[in-house]
Amino acid sequence: MTPHGPILSVVLTSHNQLNHLKFTLLSLKDQVPDLDFEIVAVDCGSTDGSDQFLVAQAQSGAIPGLKPGDFRTVLNPGPTCRTSARNQGAHQARGRYLMFLDPGMVLGPRWWAAMVRTLERDPQVGAVAGKIILPDGRIDHAGLALLEWWDTPEGEGKPSEYGQRLTGRSILAGKPAEIASSNQAMQVQALAGEAMMVRAAAFFSVGGFSARVGRAHHQVKTDFAGDLAGMDLCLRLGSRGWGCVYRPETVMTRLRAGEPGREAGWVQSPKEQDIFNKTWLGRTRGDFRVSTQGTSALAGQECIHRYIEPVLAFGDPTTLVPGKLARGTSSVIVVTQNNLETTRRCLLALLAYTQKEHELVFVDMASVDGTRGYLEEMATIHHQVKVLDAMPEVTRTTAQNLGLAAARGRNLVLLDSAAVVTPGWLDQLTTTADFHPRAGLVGPMTNRRVGIQQLGQTDYDETSLRGLNSFAAQVAERQGGKTDRVMRLGSFCLLIKRELLARIGGLDATLNLGVYLDQDFSLRAQLAGYEALVARDCFVHCDARVQDRDEAVQSQWERFKTKWGVPAHVTLNMPLDLSVLMAGGYRADRHFQQLVEVGQAVSAKATARAAQEAHA
Repeated sequence: MTPHGPILSVVLTSHNQLNHLKFTLLSLKDQVPDLDFEIVAVDCGSTDGSDQFLVAQAQSGAIPGLKPGDFRTVLNPGPTCRTSARNQGAHQARGRYLMFLDPGMVLGPRWWAAMVRTLERDPQVGAVAGKIILPDGRIDHAGLALLEWWDTPEGEGKPSEYGQRLTGRSILAGKPAEIASSNQAMQVQALAGEAMMVRAAAFFSVGGFSARVGRAHHQVKTDFAGDLAGMDLCLRLGSRGWGCVYRPETVMTRLRAGEPGREAGWVQSPKEQDIFNKTWLGRTRGDFRVSTQGTSALAGQECIHRYIEPVLAFGDPTTLVPGKLARGTSSVIVVTQNNLETTRRCLLALLAYTQKEHELVFVDMASVDGTRGYLEEMATIHHQVKVLDAMPEVTRTTAQNLGLAAARGRNLVLLDSAAVVTPGWLDQLTTTADFHPRAGLVGPMTNRRVGIQQLGQTDYDETSLRGLNSFAAQVAERQGGKTDRVMRLGSFCLLIKRELLARIGGLDATLNLGVYLDQDFSLRAQLAGYEALVARDCFVHCDARVQDRDEAVQSQWERFKTKWGVPAHVTLNMPLDLSVLMAGGYRADRHFQQLVEVGQAVSAKATARAAQEAHA
């Protein structure tokens, strides 16, 4: 089986910076993260021995905690711009989070902990960076403030010879590192690109660093100034709804290269500054307006403010609701309604082929055929089985949202009661999810007609299911580790990462038919920066559903058209360019769907039973 990817990828880029590179790697050796990590080092045509040093370090196993192959080097034959090298390293990385480090950054104690914690606990954060100090003890970075430069304090009149422009400068620039105000976590618009941790899904959703802006390797960073490439990345993350956070618990020291930089000024070329201005002036507002006379004033909005961690820690499922689940476990959610035999078959397969530390959440929609009693009986025998009663008036989609809201796992799997899982099914889905940090949704192959997820031919009896497990084993052997990226995944068996659920919410309860419901959820996930993948080595059987009535299909199609702005002339069976629907980007006000509160959708009996279990 394909190994899980690391949590963290450290991306180093260098060009003729051997001494500073040694300092950075030495501090990394002394402060090894206590989590799965890897190092990807990209050298850009060094002639001072940096390339040979990196290769030797990778081969010698000098960094404790790294497994063979977890320190990889990329050697470019000639100079490459810093931002292109960072992107090159990111594409080689496998981690859920990417830590970009420039040579000369000396890492402090547990430098990774607060940054990883922030990204784990808060799915809305796309990037995080810490306190960077200079060798003389002054603050070089505590988050960046965006500065709009004008020729007068009020921004009136003709621009100066330098023109109106947008730059960045460190908050608390030049202040002593121990100053109390630097010890508060802050949400900001921009962070330092030379020492920044970025969520991989967020990074790739905006296309990574822009190679059009940013310092060349030989350019010396001006003290306290923001790097254009890092600022540009953060602003693009912000435009897609990702937050940027400064965490003072992470402390690093930046060694200077050459002469100390001036306390004001800018190292970028006029061309790069012009590109940055044309991209962002008018699209975003600075935190401060600065005149050429040196006076500054607030720009009229509060983009810099105290950062407060979310109440619910999405990276630690044991804090979500009463009860205990091991970290990294999954929750399987099944909605049932008057389908006793089908439900029995589904549950028995789940119990046989799903590890006991995962929870199985059944949401029953007022069944009267014995389904509810059967589930209650199984819950008394198997501790991993949980049962919720949905009120009779709720829709199937609302019941699914109820299950998602009540579930506690890191990965949440929607499963149709007509589905039958096979040995290893959940490991195959979660391995794909873990190995691909950009993925937010993962689905299996199946016998049903669900786009690319349907296998062309099956070699088992689809009525009696005789031969199903051996067939699934053959699929796993042939397709081990293979994936397909798709625009839509079927919800008959759909793994959803909790961080994605927190970012886009649940299913749209106004779309009750599978094809439009699935398409809507998949589109929203991809707008938020996550990929939808098919795990080709996982096979799950599912019986065909009863065909929906034509009038219901037409009604849901009209609802889908209205929500996504599909042109009026596009009819039900016409080809639809989904990329056009995604052109506007993710907007929480349009694309976030609030999950139903458990207490509002379950019966009083089920609520009382859950309370008794929590108390016990």
